[in-house]
Amino acid sequence: MGGWLGYSYYSAGNRQIEELGQQLEARHREVAALTEGMRAKDREIQRLQIANRLLKVDRRLARIDVVSQTGSAKAGDLATKFTFEEIGADNRPLDRLRTFTVRGDLVYFDAW
Repeated sequence: MGGWLGYSYYSAGNRQIEELGQQLEARHREVAALTEGMRAKDREIQRLQIANRLLKVDRRLARIDVVSQTGSAKAGDLATKFTFEEIGADNRPLDRLRTFTVRGDLVYFDAW
């Protein structure tokens, strides 16, 4: 009888440990999901802050640099790679530097 009682206490402790481990894993998943949600909301806040700042600007300026051109116009595979950086009135970047590649050698910009 004593062996069975000891084993039942031991077994109950192991079940409790397993349940706690499962609960802990569930909490870790929940924390990871909440953290990712928070990061997404932070990115959205930054995007909205930039948009808000741009709405208050009377004029918009950008620095555009051609990085490279590959291919040939005759072959029809000409590609132009350039960087685009919007700058404020104080000549400081408003957003991160972006790199684009377009087919051909003409790029049109429209500010509205």
